[in-house]
Amino acid sequence: MAGVTAIPGASDAPAFDDITSQTHELRLAGTAFADRLNWLVGGFYSKEDILEEASLTLGDDFDFLVGSLFGGLLGPAPIESIFANIQGQPGGVDPSGSFSSNRFRQDSTSWSIFGQSTLAVTDNLDFTVGLRWVDEQKDGTYENFGGSSDACFQVLSNAQTGVFTGDPMTDAGVAPFASTAIFLTCFPFSTVPNLPGSGAGGVLPTPVTFSDDPGEPGRFTDDFKDDELVYTVKAGYSFSDAVNSYVSYTHGFKAGGFNLDSTAATLGADPRFQSEEIDVIEVGVKTELFDGRARANLAVFHQEADNFQVLEFTGIQFQTFNVPSAISSGAELEVQAQVTNQLAITSALTYTNARYPNDCDDGTTTPQQQALVTGLCGLALTNAPDFTGIWGATWEDNFQGFGQEMTYFLNGNVRFSTERRTGTRPGPVTPLLEIQDENTKLNFRVGFGRADGLWTIEGWINNATDEQTRSITFNVPLRTGTEGAFIEEPRTYGVTLRSRF
Repeated sequence: MAGVTAIPGASDAPAFDDITSQTHELRLAGTAFADRLNWLVGGFYSKEDILEEASLTLGDDFDFLVGSLFGGLLGPAPIESIFANIQGQPGGVDPSGSFSSNRFRQDSTSWSIFGQSTLAVTDNLDFTVGLRWVDEQKDGTYENFGGSSDACFQVLSNAQTGVFTGDPMTDAGVAPFASTAIFLTCFPFSTVPNLPGSGAGGVLPTPVTFSDDPGEPGRFTDDFKDDELVYTVKAGYSFSDAVNSYVSYTHGFKAGGFNLDSTAATLGADPRFQSEEIDVIEVGVKTELFDGRARANLAVFHQEADNFQVLEFTGIQFQTFNVPSAISSGAELEVQAQVTNQLAITSALTYTNARYPNDCDDGTTTPQQQALVTGLCGLALTNAPDFTGIWGATWEDNFQGFGQEMTYFLNGNVRFSTERRTGTRPGPVTPLLEIQDENTKLNFRVGFGRADGLWTIEGWINNATDEQTRSITFNVPLRTGTEGAFIEEPRTYGVTLRSRF
């Protein structure tokens, strides 16, 4: 919630996050059958309590900010002149000062029992089986402990009566923008919750409190519970001491929970999101070449996710929802070689086809999330380029200096990535901003120090060519149809001193 503080014309009161957690784990391991069987069993327990409080107040410039978005309607006027009667006329209300103080909680309890065994059937063939039973329970609450929204109340009244300025002709031109007026004036983070028409079956995108406790205010009277059997099965075969292969199948689980956002329960939405499950099959081979001076590993994988979890900022709210299906397939090749006693090279190339299938909506999506899910079907997953490559080389050697044996090294690497989708929003992709073009980044590091590692001094430069790339594209708060982006790390350089005591 505190992340909305960048809105011009808004001020954020002191906020805090309080997270307390504890974990306990017990393991017991051993061998059997003349050490041909390695086994492990155990249990795990964790408890995490999250408490967050945040308040947002609309500042003196908020009306001018929003009014500027509609300057073509009545000129560059503040919002109360457009949507809450002409300033100075009866009913004119300044939105500045509207505020809301919110409190969010989530109490989580997780426990599991697990076991894993590896059996060497022969000297060349072994099987591994791992099982883990996971039980998750979470209680979520959003409550409000103060707020004032006179401008919101006035705009809602105007929308119902159709009287915005008192002039019939002007009102006729303003009326089509009534929903936009509500959208902007009744800004979720600074509006009191539980307004008539905001809950189940309502039409207002204004906050609704929720609680797992039936005795607390709010329409939501349930908690989140889920359990799952997570498992992995793996077979490994050694063709020789230098060539090993494997095939594995894994069923994974990522617990769901609550969307702790003031708009999570608007329009009858369920603030909970479901657990994500994933099934992965992988086949690989690992080799040693040239008497161990080189290694080459190849892996091919395919994974399918059910109820894939997505977080999307719409411009006024954070929405966590599930996409019924997401798929990722690909291969990875890694090569390491000690070319000489001083020169080592490394390289890796990954191909990934990560996407939402065209039929990613299986019909189980809630009405509130239907457009979000269907708008993602057929798109690539966020920040999943088709090809990623890394190549590096290190020269390292010793020399005599300062009356003792010293060491120095020079390292350089290059990382290449094809184009990738940086946004999470559904719908047609905006190539100019949401697609990061292919790019290459160079990094260098040099250093020297004592051969025994007692101290080392290093100089380094990352992204040496200052390649400007984007990591995440997002909807700009209050600017419908406008997107912004977080820029990845530019060229950076520095000196690092390492010491061992």
